[in-house]
Amino acid sequence: MPGPQTLHLADYRERLASLQHLPEAELKVAHYIEGIFKELPFYGITDIANTCGVSKATIGRFLNKIGFLGYARFKAAVVSSLEQGRSPSPWEAANRGLMSDDQAVFACHVKDVVANLYDSLDQISASDFDQAASYLADLSKKLYVIGPASSGSLAVYFTTFIRYIRGDVQQLSLDTSLLPHSLLDVDEHSVLFVISFYRFNVDAAKVTKWFRARGAKIVVLSNTSANPYSPHSDIELIVASTSGSIFQSRSSGLVLIEALLRKIALDHMDKSRMDALESLFGEFNTFP
Repeated sequence: MPGPQTLHLADYRERLASLQHLPEAELKVAHYIEGIFKELPFYGITDIANTCGVSKATIGRFLNKIGFLGYARFKAAVVSSLEQGRSPSPWEAANRGLMSDDQAVFACHVKDVVANLYDSLDQISASDFDQAASYLADLSKKLYVIGPASSGSLAVYFTTFIRYIRGDVQQLSLDTSLLPHSLLDVDEHSVLFVISFYRFNVDAAKVTKWFRARGAKIVVLSNTSANPYSPHSDIELIVASTSGSIFQSRSSGLVLIEALLRKIALDHMDKSRMDALESLFGEFNTFP
């Protein structure tokens, strides 16, 4: 019989606990799936088979033991459970009445932004913030920045200003005809800064896994820990993004980026680099 249409992590663990004497290969699959449960929508059966070093048939046998006829049905049940806790799309938000009818829209929005800032301050420890800044400022490592969709603007902002302070910075394009060339030299002397608000990007998730596999340091900035990047990260910076609008607010993300730049500049500012950049502005008459 196929499993239920919805499978939560607690249900999965309960089913797993009821099994006895699983073969080693199936046990490896079971524990791996448990570890990536919230990111399962981004994994195909081939990804799991390759990572665990087992066959697809092994995965199928394990899933059958917990009540699922095939990976597709299992994945659909997991996705269904995750969908229940996801953030609404803009259209759904509008139809759930999340938008305020108050005429003082600007005042309402400012209150939302301020509340998000204080919530973000509570969520991010000073030690995590300082460690993230340290990774991003490390001149012995090449810094890569990636930001899919609307987060791309935040990535551009960060990349533009971090170059005032340090060199060897590259913003990654999600154009898959160009992306592989940019990933050739990733190694343990690399740092990846992932900036991504819900919804999440499959290719950005693949990039994050690529960096992790090569021993790079990874800093993630997002508005939820239920993202496909954090399981591979060294530092996770989660900001609040609640809004009465149909769109989630990115304000806290921008403020956090500004704070990181401020910290890095305080600790690592190189006046000669600033002077060189100003000379280039003059050479090209950038800001007449």
